Amino acid sequence: MEKKFLKRYWKEEDITFYIEFINQDAVKQIELSTKGIFLTPSSAKSN
Repeated sequence: MEKKFLKRYWKEEDITFYIEFINQDAVKQIELSTKGIFLTPSSAKSN
């Protein structure tokens, strides 16, 4: 199992995104903005 995190900044909306990947599947997203911190539910599959 390989975990990776991707960080991107969206200048127009002033939002920083963090996306967690397990193997090649995106499983979680975190958004940081002036409006708050938003988390997406985990979609990781259990084996």
